[in-house]
Amino acid sequence: MKFHPHNSEQLALWDAQILKPLSQRTGYAESPYTYERIAVQVLGSYRDHDDYRDYLHMIGSEPLYKWDMLFTGMPKEILPETRAEVQKILQIHKETPLSANRMMAFFHGANLFPLKGTIYDEQYRETFKLWLAMLEERYPKLQAPNLHRFFMDLVKWSAHYFPRWIAEGRFNDEVPRVLWYGDAKETEVYWLYFLYMYGCDVVVIHPTGDDIFAPYRLSLPVHRLDEEIPYFDFPFEKPRRLRTVAQKASEELQETIYGEHSLHYPWKYRDYAPQNRILQTTYDEIFLLAREHTHIRQGFEADKTNVYIPTLFAKIVGVSRHKEEYMTRLKQLVDDEWTYTINQLPAVTRQRANMQFHYRDASVNGKLQPEKMMELAVWPYKRLAIALQKGLASAIIRLIEEAPIERLASETQAQYEHYLFGQALAIPDEAIQLFQRFDYAYRSPTVVVFYEEAKGAFTREDAVLLKLLNMLGFDILLFNPTGQRDIEAYLSTDFYDTHWLEEMSFTETLEAILAHRQKPSLNDTQTKIRTMFKRFLN
Repeated sequence: MKFHPHNSEQLALWDAQILKPLSQRTGYAESPYTYERIAVQVLGSYRDHDDYRDYLHMIGSEPLYKWDMLFTGMPKEILPETRAEVQKILQIHKETPLSANRMMAFFHGANLFPLKGTIYDEQYRETFKLWLAMLEERYPKLQAPNLHRFFMDLVKWSAHYFPRWIAEGRFNDEVPRVLWYGDAKETEVYWLYFLYMYGCDVVVIHPTGDDIFAPYRLSLPVHRLDEEIPYFDFPFEKPRRLRTVAQKASEELQETIYGEHSLHYPWKYRDYAPQNRILQTTYDEIFLLAREHTHIRQGFEADKTNVYIPTLFAKIVGVSRHKEEYMTRLKQLVDDEWTYTINQLPAVTRQRANMQFHYRDASVNGKLQPEKMMELAVWPYKRLAIALQKGLASAIIRLIEEAPIERLASETQAQYEHYLFGQALAIPDEAIQLFQRFDYAYRSPTVVVFYEEAKGAFTREDAVLLKLLNMLGFDILLFNPTGQRDIEAYLSTDFYDTHWLEEMSFTETLEAILAHRQKPSLNDTQTKIRTMFKRFLN
């Protein structure tokens, strides 16, 4: 029997997901046996360190988790005959190097595999071969002296745990749940990785933020908390917390004012991942909604990890017959401090660097991971707050998965994904600065693109930029007085509205519109007259 586990994508919700039977997890199938595996490193601590210790105590003491807390100590004893068999095989390998298949056959023939004769033996043998290949990448030809300890520990610990797990029914709609806390020796790291490759749920927690797998070029998905703190022993006993009366009162006030069910106070959603929902509007509604707080717009909501932001994405073709109103509205948009204006195209250059290896390094089992993207040397957004980096990385992953930008006939799927990945790392500084100021429940940044034929042509790279910014919660407004094709050459019209105005014009320039002085309206004139009379009467 072979397992086909895939990693959970909901790393922030691992503690709830891990309690689910395999049959209730995402992607479960019986033939072939496929299920969602919980594999995560939880690195760092909450801002409230006492809450963090309480949380560790809770998950460590809750019987429902059925943890195997391997960090508390693993068995050291090994049967003399077992030790002799391992030494015999390693001596043969030392004299005449064995291939992975032959070494696996020797171990299996010597009854060193604990699942021999069970339906789980095939999975163990396949995992052993993968484990050997992984070791060989670090220790060529498996000839390093310290590998003796690796094999002894693997055989010893496998013989201790796997028969017990089977006897306990741990492979009936569940898999063993392994918890590791703190640092680990190299042989322990490779044992944990063996269990991960076999298909167990593996959770590693480290308050200092250290990735115990990184030094050995191994990878387990990472979920980073708010900050890194010094190491402390795992809290098996409930931590004692003595808080002052003033602190308790302050906490109660914070909960009253800023609780989950309160209004949208500033930066309430700073740790959430932004996801956009495109609004369908009339032309006139655009200019009303552009200044409206996002939490007032229809469709704004949040769950435990995401905030869903209603956004505008519209192309305005031509010029209104009411020229004065058209110019005034556009000038007000461009003059707004929340607007990033693009008048020279292309707005972003094509990234020529080969992204193949960066894309690979940011992936686990072929899927991009936000935490690994943030660790790349080419990741240009490291100066942003961690929460913003995670939100941006998640949006880039969605951009690549949803693939809204037209793929060229000459591109392979891999080339297309690498292209999007590279372009997503080239967001202009003006947009990044607005993103840093963006409080998701309040004013949404606006990108105004004014197309002039004399100022360059719209490119595929521009389409990638605008689509990604929209996915982050930006409003996107393209003004094209000429009616010529631009974004529709690269992005399906399903992703934006098009509003056709009465006249096409080839002479409009943004410079002239911004220099235009608005004529006073009747209301403005009446107001001035009333003011003059008041002054005269006084």
